[in-house]
Amino acid sequence: MAYLYANPWETVTDLYKSILSISHRMFLLSLGTISFTSQEAINLIDRLIVEGQQAEEQGIARWQDIRTRQQEVTTNLTENLWQQTSLQIEDIQETLQTRFNIPNTADVAELNRQIGLLEKKLMRMHQVLAETNKGQVSQTNGTSNGQPIKPIALMEPTEPEPVLN
Repeated sequence: MAYLYANPWETVTDLYKSILSISHRMFLLSLGTISFTSQEAINLIDRLIVEGQQAEEQGIARWQDIRTRQQEVTTNLTENLWQQTSLQIEDIQETLQTRFNIPNTADVAELNRQIGLLEKKLMRMHQVLAETNKGQVSQTNGTSNGQPIKPIALMEPTEPEPVLN
């Protein structure tokens, strides 16, 4: 044991140097930890910002995709509903026209064509009648007032007689 206490100041100096070395290393460890942690925090923040931007872009893209799909589905449903409604309306219209004997567009066109043909025949009859009646003023239209016969197309309309119930 004598060798331990041979020079006590050497032992204290060595102990002091050891403690000082350990303290300095702990100080450097703390500074390194702070530096490393702050650098890692900055890197982490930068990575989180990049991840946030990517998530935002993906979210916007997904939202736009959802909106596009929704608009397509809505458009398809609207078109299908419009087609079904149009077909139902046409069926109802045909049923009503048939039930109440209402002419459709083709029927009206055919009636107009037939009316045109009848008007041409009537005009020919009027011409024939006018040529026949040229010298015969005394011929009457069935009345006793002696009026000459007028073609039907030139006759004035008369009021229908009321029907008594």
